[in-house]
Amino acid sequence: MISHPRETLFVHIPKTGGQSVETVFLRDLGLSWRERDTLLLRHNDDRAKGPEKLAHLYASEYVALGHLEADRFARYLKFTIVRHPFDRVLSEYRYRAAAMQRRSAGRDMPDLDAFLQTDSSDEYSDLSRHLVPQVRYIRDAQGRCLVDEVLRFEDLAQQIAPLFTRIFGAVRALPHHNKSAQNAEMRLTAAQKEQVFLRYRADFEAFDYAP
Repeated sequence: MISHPRETLFVHIPKTGGQSVETVFLRDLGLSWRERDTLLLRHNDDRAKGPEKLAHLYASEYVALGHLEADRFARYLKFTIVRHPFDRVLSEYRYRAAAMQRRSAGRDMPDLDAFLQTDSSDEYSDLSRHLVPQVRYIRDAQGRCLVDEVLRFEDLAQQIAPLFTRIFGAVRALPHHNKSAQNAEMRLTAAQKEQVFLRYRADFEAFDYAP
């Protein structure tokens, strides 16, 4: 997401509260969700420009794929939100289960073990962008972090308040959108936790999350 008036770039990692953040920037410009193209949040059919949803561009792709000039990228404030991999995986599973039920009533969602095996060979597909490690969104090929601020989903309200004040010059409330249905009984087993840890080890280490 790019807001040129605010000289801000938000790298939206799926299932970290990104739509709530984007809504704040849309409201800042007096725009509705249907007008989100202005912030580079549109659907995309041109692989030369990036993934299916431009909201899920990697930080390294904004300049490489022609969405922002290098000097602006260097100057703009860049931030992202990360989330504990265990919680993010469960949120993704619930999100896809709910979407499948909406599309095909009565169709069974693959169980969690099967879902944890899900992968995509197409790096520009929306599925791939939802499954890649979070570090992929913010690092370049040399492993350097390209964003200025990394906020935690677990402390988002507290951490984003001063950042919004810095960006907008005033307090901005963070709405909550796209919340997947909660299932208090859903937990990862020890074996599933090990599987998630091995797949997203880079996230655990980069963002100091305990497995």
